[in-house]
This record gives sequence, C-alpha cells and structure tokens, in this order.
Amino acid sequence: EPQWYTDDNLIPTGLYYSSLFGPEDLKPGKHDWDQLGTGLYGQWSREKNLGGADYTPDISVGRAPVGSEEEVKTFVNKVISYETADARPTEYDRFTRMLLVAEHWDHAAASVGRYSTDAVVPPAWSYSYSYDPANSRSVVRAEGLAEGAFPQLLVYLAGGGRREIPYDPYSNRGWFYAKSDADLSASILPVPFLGIEIPSKTEFVVVRSPDPAELTPASYFFDPNALDGSIADTEKIRTYMQSVHPRINQIQRIYTDEEDLDALSTAASPVEHFTQSGVTAAMNAGPHLVALSGHGNWPGCCGVNTGMASGLSNGF
Repeated sequence: EPQWYTDDNLIPTGLYYSSLFGPEDLKPGKHDWDQLGTGLYGQWSREKNLGGADYTPDISVGRAPVGSEEEVKTFVNKVISYETADARPTEYDRFTRMLLVAEHWDHAAASVGRYSTDAVVPPAWSYSYSYDPANSRSVVRAEGLAEGAFPQLLVYLAGGGRREIPYDPYSNRGWFYAKSDADLSASILPVPFLGIEIPSKTEFVVVRSPDPAELTPASYFFDPNALDGSIADTEKIRTYMQSVHPRINQIQRIYTDEEDLDALSTAASPVEHFTQSGVTAAMNAGPHLVALSGHGNWPGCCGVNTGMASGLSNGF
C-alpha cells in the first residue's frame, strides 16, 4: 500500500498523471481523483482505492534523464538489460546500500574564497577574503553573510581538512566583526550593567591565527548554529528508511552541515563532509538508492549533473 515519509505527499504521481488524458480530445480521464469532495486530489483514505481508482496502474508514467535520441536508446537498453539480466548473487549487497547527499539550501551565500589580489580589505560586494600576513590575519568582506549573532566559522584548508575557529576578539586565534574597512577593530556593544559584551554584526570579519594555513584556506564558511533545513529533511528520509525498510542497512551520508547533527543522529550511520570527490566515490560504489537535497539549479544538485554522471565508473 502507498506509504510516505512525510505527511505532505497526497498523490502517487505516476498513477495520477496516467489518467489525466481521456480516450479522445477534450474528454477528461476516467477519474477526477477527489472522491471525497475535499479538494485534496488523490487523497488516500486507507481504503482499497484511491480517489476512485484501484492501486494497480495500467500505464506507468515517469521521466527519464535523457536529452537526445541516443541517450533515449541507451536508457531503454539499460532498463531492459537490468530487468532481464541473470541473477548475480554476489551483487545482492548493492540492494542494501543507500546514499544520502544534502547541502545547505543556500550554501554558496555562506562561503567565501580568497580575493584575486592582495588588497588588505576586499572591495564591496566581492564576497571574499584578503590575506594580511604582516598582521597575521585575514579580512572577510561579505554583505549579509553571517546570519545569527554567533555563527560558527569553519575553515576549509587548501590542502584538505576542516577546522573551526572560535569567536574571540582578544586572543591571537579567533574571529570577530570589524567596525569598517577603515577601522578593523572589534565591533562590540558593551552592556556594563551585565558585565558582558555583544558582537555587533557588520559586513567585515577579521580572522586571526598563528597558522598561515588558517588564514589562506580554500574557503571560509559561516555556519549558523542550527541544522540546515535541507539536511534536516534528508534525516527524515534516513529515519524512515531505517524504520520501514530495515534491510536497506548500509546508509552513507554526505552533508555540508554534519557539524550540527546531534550525537544520536551522528552515530546512526556513516557521515562525512560534502566534497565533490566524496560524492563521486560514493556514486561509483553503485548504491541502489540515491537521494539528493539542496538548492539545485539547471545543471543538477549537490555536485551531481549529467557530466558527472556520464563519467562514473560504477557499471550501471
């Protein structure tokens, strides 16, 4: 029977779209998909039919990732080969594997790379950082970048690896908001009667460190102290699959925000930080199920696109 991993899904789309067209032009299909008159088309009422139609479709409708006649032939041949191939018991393990890839809904807006020149402060709207070796610091300029009062500052090193730099305007290793491009001192609002100071957000961030690798990274990433919605939605898929389909027991996760997973979720299955090479390696392992979540655009999502897919060597 139909099942959903959230309560938002109401229509099994393949069955729904297969009956939209009637036997002749301008004649509707057989079912209006609103048997209960609720305005929820294809609503499942836990009975033996769905909007007046039984569950078994006579026509299957779907979309294939093809863009030319040659790709159509390749796709169809692969489907036929998959369905008619002899059983290969040594490959049954593949059917227990699932890959979950998720990146921030707006990942690019929180990541900054190095500016192309050695200016002490990057120009306006550059969303970049400049390295100032004379003062053992780098200066980030990114309008509207760091949401929240105390975001995490993650450093993605040029040679690989990741570190977190704490908020600290006073030590030789830390980051803080600066007052302006002309005044790179800490932007702080003192609260005398409480004896505390509150960071005052600006578009300028100073990063200090005795380690040059932390001042010349591949990128800085400002990460709010909360699990991103894209990763949270993907975690719903994981918990659903583990509870309803326990035989799919090799679930690999590649996330951009694994830092904010709670301890129980972190321990649930292998999880690694998102990299293009990591996604490619995981896809080449030939998982049976793949779920991608992120902002996406016309080439693809989460680093997966037609060019990447055509270069895979997973045998499928």
